Amino acid sequence: MTLKTKSIITALLVLAIVLLSFELFTEYNALNNSILTNHTASHQILRAEELIYKVLSESKPDIETAQKTIAGIEEAAGHIDIKKLTPEEMSNVINVKMSFIRIERLLKGISGDRTADEPSLRQINSELRKIEKFTEKFIESFKHRREKEVASMVKIQIALLPLVGIGIIALFIEFYRSFLKPITYLTSQVQAVKDRKISNISVYKGKDEIGRLSDFTYRTLGELHKSNEALSERLELQYAMSEILKEAQKPEDIDVFLKKTLDFTLSLKWLKIMDTGAIFLIDEAAPDKLAMRAERNFSDWHKKTCAEVPLGRCICGKAALAGKTIYKPSIDADHENTYDDIIPHGHYCVPIRHEGAVMGVITLYLEENYAPSEVHINFLDNIAIIISDLLSMKKLAESEHLITQAVEESGDGVVIANKRGVIEYANPAFERITGYAEIEFIGKSLMSRIGQEEFKDEILKNINSGNVWSDTILNKKKDGKEYLEHVSIIPVKNAKGEVLKFVSISRDVTREKSLEEQLRQSQKMEVVGRLAGGIAHDFNNLLTTIIGYANLMGNEIKAGDPLKQYVGHILSASERAATLTQSLLAFSRKQIINPTPADINDIIRRLEKLLLRLIGEDVELKATLSEGALTVMADAIQVEQVLMNLATNARDAMPKGGLLTIETKPVIIDSEYAGTHLFAKPGMYACISVTDTGIGMDEKTRKNIFEPFFTTKELGKGTGLGLSIIYGIVKQHDGDINVYSEPGKGSTFKVYFPIIKAAAAERKGGDIALPPPKGGTETVLVAEDNLEVREIVKAVLEGAGYTIIEAVDGEDAVEKFNENKDRVQLLLLDVIMPRKNGKEAYDEIKPMRPGIKTVFMSGYTADIIDRKGMIEAGAELVSKPISPNGLLRKIREVLDR
Repeated sequence: MTLKTKSIITALLVLAIVLLSFELFTEYNALNNSILTNHTASHQILRAEELIYKVLSESKPDIETAQKTIAGIEEAAGHIDIKKLTPEEMSNVINVKMSFIRIERLLKGISGDRTADEPSLRQINSELRKIEKFTEKFIESFKHRREKEVASMVKIQIALLPLVGIGIIALFIEFYRSFLKPITYLTSQVQAVKDRKISNISVYKGKDEIGRLSDFTYRTLGELHKSNEALSERLELQYAMSEILKEAQKPEDIDVFLKKTLDFTLSLKWLKIMDTGAIFLIDEAAPDKLAMRAERNFSDWHKKTCAEVPLGRCICGKAALAGKTIYKPSIDADHENTYDDIIPHGHYCVPIRHEGAVMGVITLYLEENYAPSEVHINFLDNIAIIISDLLSMKKLAESEHLITQAVEESGDGVVIANKRGVIEYANPAFERITGYAEIEFIGKSLMSRIGQEEFKDEILKNINSGNVWSDTILNKKKDGKEYLEHVSIIPVKNAKGEVLKFVSISRDVTREKSLEEQLRQSQKMEVVGRLAGGIAHDFNNLLTTIIGYANLMGNEIKAGDPLKQYVGHILSASERAATLTQSLLAFSRKQIINPTPADINDIIRRLEKLLLRLIGEDVELKATLSEGALTVMADAIQVEQVLMNLATNARDAMPKGGLLTIETKPVIIDSEYAGTHLFAKPGMYACISVTDTGIGMDEKTRKNIFEPFFTTKELGKGTGLGLSIIYGIVKQHDGDINVYSEPGKGSTFKVYFPIIKAAAAERKGGDIALPPPKGGTETVLVAEDNLEVREIVKAVLEGAGYTIIEAVDGEDAVEKFNENKDRVQLLLLDVIMPRKNGKEAYDEIKPMRPGIKTVFMSGYTADIIDRKGMIEAGAELVSKPISPNGLLRKIREVLDR
């Protein structure tokens, strides 16, 4: 039945009940009103009857009043509703009216001046009593009938009330069932929607319009519920993403951010995941491994086992290796890191990627067999993107910070100019190098930095073509001081190859260039020294032969023979040649020195008189010595030679006389000075300054003065070895020497010797006269690879009575000694020999006869031999060239010990 049919039937039923009730109550009300009207009229008649009786009963009856009252009675009687009267009541009404008519006639008969007679009055009274009687009957009838009607109406009402109540109840039930209940239900569903409890709604089952409306509403609300859930999830997703993005913008450590992101993600109830997960990042130290950087609710076993996960191992490693999201509904074979009693779970493993490269993995635990959601996976992908972007930005920020810090803290000056060449930035090193503050260059042209005009066109041509320009130029600092600067100007281009900026990188290379020059000079001096040492070594062998044979010849020639003089010239020339080789050895730092603690001031005081004679009368000598002792480890004789050579050079530089000043003082060579002088070492030094007021020298001369055979003197007036010898002696003493000079302003030589903490040794007296050499009869094994030297040594020793066994090299010496070990009392071994050198031969001979006396010979010096480990410490050594007498004295000295 449709809602319309139900409504019509219900409306008709209600209308019938209303009409019936209305008819009944209308009839009752009409009857009741009639009774009340008649009752009222009856009482009016009675009052009128009483009034008439009263006025007629007086001594003088008031006929006029009685007549008026009769007229009122007629009017009252006219109000009686005769329609609802019973026959009896009608009869009583008629009787009353008839009595009033008769009374009215009687009163008319006595009107005017007539006096009422007794019979008329009695008749009137009789009629009045009739009226009273009939009226009372009428009233009594009405009263009785009214009571009867009321009782009847009550019975009707009592009968109708249950029917009406049942009808009303039935109508209400039908109204509630068909209208109120569905409407109330729909209202509750609307309230549920309002209260966001859409999941609680259900359909109202009915075939009427409300049922169809309810079904439509249910379906609509269902769709609305789904849309609401989707919208709610999207809103929560957006909120979650915004919160994670907020965290990403905070200047926090990456691990703090990862921990907050993980905790926030796991707190999202709609994500329907377990409260367990971790975030791994590729280990920078081991790119083939994932390192756990954040975790939540991992067991201690998991924390330890999964601290590092190799790529390709377990689900996380596989997701990182594949670069794809892996979903697992439960623990399977891919879940390699597992243990007994592990809680069953599934997995989301989402790789963190940036520009195709995997940076890490997000792993979240799921309820076992939980179905994957594309929305959830997309959300996790977005989180992974945020993390990857943050990691990239932090790396970029770190890189930018490192670059900025590197530029700010760089020792090189960095200047950045815009594409028009206007300077925008200069780093602190630029200020330190040039002396200019950054603000003094900002806004100026980049070319204003280039001090040499000839470079500017070349620079502009290069950099405007997008090429790098680089060169070393001479520039000036703010204080006007010149310095060498290596400058590189680099165009910075965008992806299209357009120049955006220019970067100038500059470095003060004055020190480096100075060190390079020192190194080149040192290397040149080293090469020349090595050459000089080698020549001196070979020359010493020749001189040994010449001096030896000349001495033998001199011994054989009688006094007065002209040949004796020739031999003397040979020996004199040989001694000068030996002196020359010693000078070469001094330059090459291969001469024998005898360093002992010596006071520089004492050496100068002892030498002062000799220097005065050396420089001549036209040169004034002024010595300014430090107050305290300046003790150094040095060979005093070599230091004296340094001073005499410097004094000789100063004298030659002052041909017209002048002032020679020798000054000593202690100085501290710090790391800054040592950094600009190649072989200088920081420490306390004794400084000897030798200054003249001579002609000075130019820069080219100054750079070459220590080279052997370099001289500015006329041909034949100098060997060019004086300053070379000084250079070699100073370097052999671990010292340093510098010269400061300008043409016309004299020269200053500064010599530095390291100061030691020791007292100067007392110097022995003058030279002791040597006794004539002695010979002997002992057997000496001579090992020398140079034939001429071996033969002269053999001749000298045999001439002194010794027996000689010759060996041509070290191997031959060992064999010869093995054959004659009981005869040989002394070994005379050349240090440098083929097959076996002197030390190697001695090492093999010594076990055969411990304590065998040995003398070594060499064209090199003892210190160079010691440094090369060619002889034992304390071994006897004679340096070539040696005179026959000197050789005989050394042999005898060793044999007599």
